[in-house]
Amino acid sequence: MIRKIVLWSLATVLLLLTMAVPVIAIGYLTGADILDGSIGARDLKSGSVNSSKIRDYTVRKIDIAKDAVNSIKIQDGAIKNADIAVGASISASKINKYGFDADLLDGKHASSFALLGHSHDTTKTGYLSIPVTELSPIDESYAYYKRNVLYMNTGSADFYGAVHLPQSAEIKKLTYSVADNTDTAFTQAKLQRISSADPGSVTELASVSTSGAVSSPAWNQISTTTIGSPIIDNNSFSYVINVYLSGPTSSLAAGPIVIEYSYTTGD
Repeated sequence: MIRKIVLWSLATVLLLLTMAVPVIAIGYLTGADILDGSIGARDLKSGSVNSSKIRDYTVRKIDIAKDAVNSIKIQDGAIKNADIAVGASISASKINKYGFDADLLDGKHASSFALLGHSHDTTKTGYLSIPVTELSPIDESYAYYKRNVLYMNTGSADFYGAVHLPQSAEIKKLTYSVADNTDTAFTQAKLQRISSADPGSVTELASVSTSGAVSSPAWNQISTTTIGSPIIDNNSFSYVINVYLSGPTSSLAAGPIVIEYSYTTGD
């Protein structure tokens, strides 16, 4: 009788244990079952918890307490592009606006990005052509011929013409068309600027001249790229061209003057 009672008791215990296993297996661990801060890196073998250990679609938002996974829980540099699902739809409100380095966005340094209101500046070349008809003598009593060319009938004379160039343009070259079939006479073209604050102050910026006959061919273009103070400052200066003819002969004649300059445009 006692043996039957013992066997019955053991059977009962085994039955209870058997029934308890599924309860434990299908039970849930809640936050209350885990001591705060009790699970650390040393409790897990490196690499032991990976995606294959977690059943697909079993971890839901409601299974993770709010703010449970924050930046301090993630090792610096541990999250890469491949760790973020395509179309994850991370709200902008979840991103620290001061936390991005431009070099991490697209491989470009911040200096590679254009500023708001930037422009694509382009340097262009311009030409100002001044015909002799735009030149005036400093003394109207001079005897001269002026049509498409300019020469003296008697004596010598200076002629002046205004030069209008864009603000901040850079003068590159001065070219003067001349006919000089004389041995001793000469002609000269000078680009000058006059101070707005002191009109008596005149500075020569560039100059070209003949020296003896240059009759082959009859007309020649003489030029220079040596320019003093080449940047145009219309606020402080006005600009003029001065042509001088030293003798009274049609063999010494002035033609058009061309000023080459560069300027910048933005789009």
